[in-house]
Amino acid sequence: MFVTLTESAIHVIERKKGNDEGYLLLVHDNKGSGCADNGTPSLHLVSSLTDALEPVDTNGPAMWTDRFLKIYFEERMNIDTSGPDSFKLSSDQQIYSRHVMLVDLR
Repeated sequence: MFVTLTESAIHVIERKKGNDEGYLLLVHDNKGSGCADNGTPSLHLVSSLTDALEPVDTNGPAMWTDRFLKIYFEERMNIDTSGPDSFKLSSDQQIYSRHVMLVDLR
């Protein structure tokens, strides 16, 4: 999987990440949706990694995703800003969401 981030997305992520402590995750969150296919993509900042996570290739900051949930994403994805605190996650085939939030869980 490769995620291309725009310069503005990299800037916002680095600003939110701050002093480089923590890890950036691309998440498919299906909690409360009743169906895994109806999950919501989001970005999380966490303080540690689990064994279920694997690295994602990017042109920007290091990123990880759950190896079991990456089936919900395509091999080539794009992340751009869509507002002051949200992102657009897309591929050549579709827009996953225009309101991907960066949630700080550290």
